[in-house]
Amino acid sequence: MPPSQGTEEQGIEQLFIRIYNELGISADNQLSNTNSKPEAREAVRKRVSEAIKAKADQGDAEAQLFLGLCYLDSEGDKMLEGVKKNWAEAEKWFRKAADQGSVLAKDTLGHIYENGGPDFAKNLVEAIKWYRMPASFIF
Repeated sequence: MPPSQGTEEQGIEQLFIRIYNELGISADNQLSNTNSKPEAREAVRKRVSEAIKAKADQGDAEAQLFLGLCYLDSEGDKMLEGVKKNWAEAEKWFRKAADQGSVLAKDTLGHIYENGGPDFAKNLVEAIKWYRMPASFIF
């Protein structure tokens, strides 16, 4: 049975916890501490951004999904350093995550193709393909 959207969202949260642990960063002390210096917060953000991009390149499905979401978002650069809205990049990372079974990535690809966007013409055949994929794993 495929992961549910809630499970995938928890997976993204776990991705950040893994990265913070690997980098030796205490999330409580660094990002949520409003008294910390902006330079320190920015340094942590840069390290986390680099780690997520590296994990995505290494095939981590949660990192790929998160990177796709950041590229799809007009404020993706607030989440990850150096990420600007780019639907072609979003589609690339969603496909990688979808190839590993991400239901949320498949559903998002369906939405991208159904509605079109700055870098995509509507393609209802492609949208239906992606919408049907998650359901095919359930039954």
